Amino acid sequence: MLPSDRPLQSPHLPQSRVTSVAISETAGESIKKLESLGIQCIPISAHPDLPAEISSHADLQMFHMELFDIFVDEHLFGVSPDKRFEFRIIPEKLQNTYPGDVRLNAVRLGNRLICNPKTVSQAVLESAHKHKLEIVHVNQGYTKCSICCLTEDVIITDDPGIYKSAQFFCSDRLLVSKGSIRLSAAHYGLISGCCGKLDRNLIGWNGRIESHSDAEEILAFLKKHHMESINLNDGPLTDIGGILPLTEEITTL
Repeated sequence: MLPSDRPLQSPHLPQSRVTSVAISETAGESIKKLESLGIQCIPISAHPDLPAEISSHADLQMFHMELFDIFVDEHLFGVSPDKRFEFRIIPEKLQNTYPGDVRLNAVRLGNRLICNPKTVSQAVLESAHKHKLEIVHVNQGYTKCSICCLTEDVIITDDPGIYKSAQFFCSDRLLVSKGSIRLSAAHYGLISGCCGKLDRNLIGWNGRIESHSDAEEILAFLKKHHMESINLNDGPLTDIGGILPLTEEITTL
């Protein structure tokens, strides 16, 4: 970390230019583009116990609770971009089948933890209670995969259940269709798995946002909330487990 960097004050939601991210080691072209923008990429390697098609997904191997506090599976222990981060190992082992693969798949938005309490790690739930967070129960175990966070109360999701629940904690939300995001020959990807915020008002896409069947609606929604986007490669949108911002630039007046 550079002297002018700091860990994100709010997970997923940088307030200035992002300086480091966690991203799947398979995202070659996007990694090159991010590094050309001055963003350090922390590559997430394949987890031996996760399904092959999602084995290097950052949103399955780490959960950012607060400023310095990140929950991880033991596979990632010690792979910290900065010694000030505290990586906490969850007691459960990640597994090849659902729900054993989603123990770390949750979203912290402000004073809320959005998750399926039946599938997320008990260590994450205990920490949420410790921090007096409201637990927003959703049925989707792949919670983080399904929520693209724009602000603490504005999201894009491709999960109808999350969209319905979000009416109680979001000022605005957009539901998009599934099927436009690649993952594997057998499965399609989810909306958050192909993107991540790179600045307060900038979101990066792993592929061309124009390849999504709802591209016009997505771009209009981003414009409505004063957000811009950048395609990190020229391929179709592809789920790589998200681009998780870890540190951002310190801005001074």
